Amino acid sequence: MAGRDRSTRGPFQRVLERLVRAPLDAASFIPAAPPVAIRTIVRRFWPFLRPYRRWVVVGLIPLAILPLIETFEIWLFQIVVDDVLTPADLSLLPMLAAAFIGLVLASAVLSYVDDVVGTYVSERFTLGVRRSLYQHLLRQSPDALDRRHLGDTLARVSGDVAAVEGLMVSAPGEIVSAVVRAILFSGAMFLIDPLLAVISLVLAPLFWGAARLFASAARDLARERRRRRGGVMALAEESLSHAPLIQATGREADELARFDAEGEVAADAEVASARLNSMLMPLVDFVEVIGALVITGLGTLALADGRLSLGELLVFLTYLSQLYRPVRDLAELTTAAFTASGGAERILEVLDEEPSIAERPDAVDPGRAHGLVRLEQVGYAYPGGEPVLSGISVEFEPGSMTAVVGPSGAGKSTLVKLLLRFIDPSEGRVLLDGRDIRGLTLRGFRRNIAVQFQDPHILDASLVENVRYARPGATDAEVRAALEAADAAGFSETLGDGHATRLAQHGRRLSGGQRARVEIARLLVQDAPVVVLDEPTAALDAETSRKVMRALRVLLRGRTVIVITHDPVALEVADRIMGLESGRMVSVTSALAAASRESGASADPARDAVAHAARSAA
Repeated sequence: MAGRDRSTRGPFQRVLERLVRAPLDAASFIPAAPPVAIRTIVRRFWPFLRPYRRWVVVGLIPLAILPLIETFEIWLFQIVVDDVLTPADLSLLPMLAAAFIGLVLASAVLSYVDDVVGTYVSERFTLGVRRSLYQHLLRQSPDALDRRHLGDTLARVSGDVAAVEGLMVSAPGEIVSAVVRAILFSGAMFLIDPLLAVISLVLAPLFWGAARLFASAARDLARERRRRRGGVMALAEESLSHAPLIQATGREADELARFDAEGEVAADAEVASARLNSMLMPLVDFVEVIGALVITGLGTLALADGRLSLGELLVFLTYLSQLYRPVRDLAELTTAAFTASGGAERILEVLDEEPSIAERPDAVDPGRAHGLVRLEQVGYAYPGGEPVLSGISVEFEPGSMTAVVGPSGAGKSTLVKLLLRFIDPSEGRVLLDGRDIRGLTLRGFRRNIAVQFQDPHILDASLVENVRYARPGATDAEVRAALEAADAAGFSETLGDGHATRLAQHGRRLSGGQRARVEIARLLVQDAPVVVLDEPTAALDAETSRKVMRALRVLLRGRTVIVITHDPVALEVADRIMGLESGRMVSVTSALAAASRESGASADPARDAVAHAARSAA
């Protein structure tokens, strides 16, 4: 509707647009996907159906034969009327009964094959599209995923994929069935009375014309329905994930009002769709009734003239009613295709979004790295923003622990993303053992880096499964050792099922400090040559922080350790301190040297170094 040249639309279509436009004026906060032509959608999704094309053909065979059986069943009804009922002669009844039974059994077998094969192809196609979409989402950087509403993304993975299945798998079968029915029923009608058959077929194009009148409005409504359903799911996911904040601040009523408002605009789109269908179906029914009345009148005259028998007239009218059904189905498939295209457009919008981090075709697996990390004149600016890092040149050597400090907004989080290759530098290079990490496979590179996030990521799995997630082949002994080193063995014994206890979604059965220790244990099990710790002690008390950091200092000996921190306790074990300010590196110095310059000969150089680092961070 919107965006089309008004001069290309007829007055009836403009009336339709006015009828359905009003409910669409209130916009959802989910942006609309770019429109895509039906043939482009078919071309893009055909590769998912190609592996099952033989099964598609097998599934089409019953759909082609079933109408033939139905045609014979109707034809047998004429014999029953003219040769059994009218003359009251039962001699043919046993043979006709056997024929009916045989046709019913054949129909049952073919229907079984159609259902099983159709379901198999539909499910495999749906699984393939969902897998591809899910794989594509997993390749996106965390920043790219954060720009999308999770609820809307899940709606695309579930409901929108199902809509595409209707277009690519179900629709072709319906087209074949409808075309074969139309051909067979038309042929049978011509055999009975050619003149009545020609008159009957004159009305058939009216069905197609009615569907075409509604097609444009139906497509726009389909887009709105899909988009607004995604908006409802996105809002619900956001609110439920922040339930503690909502309840603690007493904002339940406000969130309910937001949900009601988003639900209202979604309901408006559904009502508009129902309004459109309620106008289309009576129009189609009206055309069908007019056709049936005309043929009934002409058929009665033919019966009176002796050109038709009673059985032939009844069978002709039966064929006529059955003929209008596939013609109606073909017309409605146009609207259904536009409806399904709304979901397809939303899926293609995601698939067409290039990953911000792409693996080069010639990328190599680095194997087990030595662990030398070097940044050469690295700078980074987020799209449309000012540089957040500029001219960073620093080297992190194996066997060293470097603490990175700086005020909020200095670029520490961006530095972590660069080290993990969640983003690529806008300028400069990040090297691992002298090789640009952009020339390494993502899986191979990240296998060499273990990370402890500032916000721990705990899965809804057992404690052991969470610790072993980074290295599934780790032994039970290695898992227990990692839990003990992370000071997590003690609290794990208090859980209901010990190490087998499921930790619930986001680890909600654990405290913040416990979640941090589980993630540290996971990091230790991974056994990577490069370790990045992002505020590792933020959720720990001073005593536990000191115990965990000193243990990490010993356990991570020989590795390249980079600690993003403000905690003086974490700085006590660092070999050197790197200061960031306004995206630039302002200092890289050893902790003890920094303390010596600050206070000369000191009774406790380590304490002075911590104080210097704390002042730098402030």
